[in-house]
Parts: sequence; C-alpha cells; structure tokens
Amino acid sequence: MKKIYTTAALLLLFVLTVNAQNTANTPSNIKFMASGSYGLGFRTAKIDASVPPQLENHFKELRNGTAFSFELGAKAENNGFTLSYSQFSSSSKDYPFTTSVPGPGGPTTASGTISTSDKITVITGNWISFTPLSKNETVFLTSKLGIGAISYRSDNNLSSAGSSSSFELSGTGLALAGGLGLDFKLSKNVYFAVNGDYLNGRAKLKSDQQGL
Repeated sequence: MKKIYTTAALLLLFVLTVNAQNTANTPSNIKFMASGSYGLGFRTAKIDASVPPQLENHFKELRNGTAFSFELGAKAENNGFTLSYSQFSSSSKDYPFTTSVPGPGGPTTASGTISTSDKITVITGNWISFTPLSKNETVFLTSKLGIGAISYRSDNNLSSAGSSSSFELSGTGLALAGGLGLDFKLSKNVYFAVNGDYLNGRAKLKSDQQGL
C-alpha cells in the first residue's frame, strides 16, 4: 500500500474562545485570540478496494472517533489569521478475522484478531472572517479557509494462534481546511462557539513491514 487519501470531517463542539486584551504596543483595533475545542470526528475517505470484505467493518469503526484542536492568532475588525493544531483519533480492538495459510498438505484456515489505532494530525494557517448576525454584535458567523500539512499514523497488531506481530503505517502530505461556526459573546473577551471544520489531506504512506 503506497498511497492513501486521508480525509477527516471534524465536528468540533463546545468551543471556548478567549480574545486577549490589547497591549500598550498593539494598535487598538487588533486583538489576540486563543481557543481550544473538543468533539466528535468522522473520516469521509472511502475504504480502499484492496481491503478484504471480512475486514470492512473493522475499517468502518476507524472512521468514527474524537477530535480536538488548538488555535492561536490575531484579528482586526472582522478578519483574522490563526495557526491551528488539530488531531483526530480512532481505534478498533480485537476484531476477528480468518485467513488461508499455505502448507505442505494444502492451505489451512487460521483465525486471529486485529487491533488498530489511528491518529491524523493537521497543522494549518487560516484566514478567518467574522460576520455579525445581531445589531449589538453578540452573535457572529465565522468562516475559515486554511492550508498546511497532514500527518497520518496507524499502529496495528495482529494476533493468531498464540503469537502476535505489529506494524506501523505513517506518512505526511498537504492539507486544506475549511469551516463554519457561530460565536456567542459571553463577555468583552470571552466567546462560546459551535464550529464544524472539514480537513482534507493526502498522505503518502510508508510501512515498517515489508510487503505493505
């Protein structure tokens, strides 16, 4: 397996955004921003056609997981720039499988389990727009576009007949980001936000086991 399209749609919920106070050396219309978020994630990439049918449900389980993100940046008026770090994690443990093993008397059937833990990390620089939705500017529609890098890592363990083997798939590539959300002003410098981010990247994979 040489290439993979790794695409994650991250639904980030319960986001607390803090805009820092202006300092004496900062123009009055510039504010610094810091935010953190945690929520649910779903991978939209299709399962590779080379995956055996008996393992399709194993890989389907890996499409759902958790996501978190941190952002730092600055805004002037209703536009801003941020640097974000996002990570998606999922796992599927002890999924049963059977396989045919060649032998001197002909092929035999062996059974075992496979466990997989996946992590997708994305770092992007983003342009963000804030559009007021209320006259008193307490609710904002936010939109985001970004570009950066993606890192993919998959740790796998195969167990069969009392023995086990492990291998890792990993790779990096280009990533694109986009998102929409709502920011609700709680106080002068604190906002509560509900955001949906879509991250798309392609990583060229390498394996630490021959033949993968």
